[in-house]
Amino acid sequence: MYVRTLPVVRCAVSGVLLVAAAAPSARAQSVAAPTDLPVLTAEWDSARAQPREPLLVFRLTRPLTANEGRLAVVIGRSDVSALVDLRGRRVLLPLRGERLPDGEVRVEAYLVSTDGAWRKLGSFLLHRLTRGGFESASVRPRLDAQSDGQLDAKSSAGGSPAGRGTPWQDLTWNGGVDFSARRGGWENAVQALVVGVPREQARLRASQLGPTAPVVDLASYNVRLTHGAMALSAGHIAVGTDRLLASQFRSRGVSADVGLGRMARLALASVAGSEIVGWGDPVGLGRPSHRVQSATLGIEALPARPGLLHVDLSAIDGSLQPIAAFTQQSVTDRETSRGVGVSVVAALPSQRLRLAAGTAQSRFDNPRDPLLAGESSIVPVKAETRHARYADVTLDVLRGRSLLHVNTSLQVTARQQRTDPLYRSVAASVQADQQQDALEVTASFGVLQVQATAIRGRDNLAGVPTLLVTRSRAQTVNASLPVAALLKAAPTAWWWPSLSLVWQGSGQRGDALPDSAGFRFAFQRPDQWNANTTVSATWQRALWNVTWRTNRSLVDNRQAGHDRSDFRTTVNAITIGATPSPKLSIGLDVADERGVSVEPGTRALTRRAAAQGDWRPFAFTSIGGAYSITTTDDDAATRRGRNDEMRVELSQGLNLYRRATDGAQLRGFLRYARSNAAARLAGALQPGAKEWTISAGLNLRFL
Repeated sequence: MYVRTLPVVRCAVSGVLLVAAAAPSARAQSVAAPTDLPVLTAEWDSARAQPREPLLVFRLTRPLTANEGRLAVVIGRSDVSALVDLRGRRVLLPLRGERLPDGEVRVEAYLVSTDGAWRKLGSFLLHRLTRGGFESASVRPRLDAQSDGQLDAKSSAGGSPAGRGTPWQDLTWNGGVDFSARRGGWENAVQALVVGVPREQARLRASQLGPTAPVVDLASYNVRLTHGAMALSAGHIAVGTDRLLASQFRSRGVSADVGLGRMARLALASVAGSEIVGWGDPVGLGRPSHRVQSATLGIEALPARPGLLHVDLSAIDGSLQPIAAFTQQSVTDRETSRGVGVSVVAALPSQRLRLAAGTAQSRFDNPRDPLLAGESSIVPVKAETRHARYADVTLDVLRGRSLLHVNTSLQVTARQQRTDPLYRSVAASVQADQQQDALEVTASFGVLQVQATAIRGRDNLAGVPTLLVTRSRAQTVNASLPVAALLKAAPTAWWWPSLSLVWQGSGQRGDALPDSAGFRFAFQRPDQWNANTTVSATWQRALWNVTWRTNRSLVDNRQAGHDRSDFRTTVNAITIGATPSPKLSIGLDVADERGVSVEPGTRALTRRAAAQGDWRPFAFTSIGGAYSITTTDDDAATRRGRNDEMRVELSQGLNLYRRATDGAQLRGFLRYARSNAAARLAGALQPGAKEWTISAGLNLRFL
């Protein structure tokens, strides 16, 4: 037994000796090892904005000892360590009077040891309110001025071709602001644009007010306030999503958009009956008799799968006075309409089959206007209630399938729209008394892309016997094929072009002539077909490109007795572009056009050549020019003509007060233009027309 226990005793003694020998070494490492760093946490909510001069409070997991060093805090690029107030485990940092950046900024905390080593204790996000009390705010003012005018000019008659005398300069300036701010879940955005034009004829409302149009006028503005699922807007807005009642009708007014849970959203709007500008009627609702009001209730039937079934219920009530929009030059009449509509957007979960359909009913009235009627006896127009409908169905027959080892896609879309006779809505541009059916096919077979469309339509849907029924049809085919990609050629194989084909055909044909309304002869029934074919090939390289194209068009008149009154045109052209360096670009275009009138057998020839170039020797300097010459030869009119035009322009930019990232603040140009036209009629030279102008202008961006 003694013999057996001896090794065990020896092992035990050896273990004790090893532990005893190792103990002094372990004590030495623990003394030399650095003290564990305390954990620092911030007691403010980083998700919420803090006051501009907050009292920041931190908490340590344990107090700092005297030999551990000091606490340092850096906010952004500012060292605020001198403000730190260490109270045991709490750290106070008052920021009163400190100039710190607005918005989000990083707060970095460090433990600086006595030997100067910095060890990070934490990094925290601080979101301070702006000077206006917002969580975030952005203001971008804009102000620029432009001048454009003529320094000198002369025509062959010895006068100024512009008719305003020489010299003259037109000045225009634009000022605006883009502002956005956020606080407490509310977001506000303001956009405004003001235009100033000293010249009377060019002022914003010159066509409406004439000489009394203000020099400085309000072009547009929009104020939008949002909070959660609610949005309020005022100013220039676009209302309506129903293509048959009100489709993005743009004017000045107010709107509200409110979310009703996950399934519904209600949009209300009231805008002026025509687009308006200016300081008067700032909200756009100053004329109750010239107003369009709309309401839309959007329902997402499957909120968990948005887009699978969406329904919009729309209603409008509009009344228009004979007031044209500021860009409209027309005689208008009083109109009123009220309508309701339903539109549906649905799709399969795979999105292979998609449907967009809608129907609308509108009651339209065109009251008698004594200013337009005058002393005439006009049959009064009765208020009519009419309907319209549409349906678009799209099917992805093939979606990225492999056909003959080639990636293939095929999409088919069928469309139909029908609007009853006398259908009218004051807030939508829908042509009444029309039915249109269309079929569209989009296909890709590898790199080959093809799109084809066929449309047919007819009018006089009520079959009024005194009206001519016109049937129309149109077909379009577009195809593109990059030959190099088809053959998988190397990138250096520049000789393989990219081919494209565009064919368009359209025609109108009348049915049997009505019994009255002045139709008496067969040739009065319209019957015409137009066809246009364009084929082009493009060779593209890094420094140059070449495009060749040919176009053939046909006007085929098929009326009885006029079936040879056709016209054919053929155009061949080539365009060459080159960019030898980033500072230089040049181009050349040559075209030959031949027209044939079939019945008399006459021909007309037009040839054109044009060259242009642009050189930018310095960052803000540009020198450009263009020259073109056109010759015509018309056998039928025994007329020959020649016209050449030249333009040379120097443009120079300059930074005035700082280096801009989006171009120079000041840019001026000097332009010389010359034209010369000559004609020969029946062998006799006609007096030519020559003129030249020197123009100059400046564009100055202040903000």
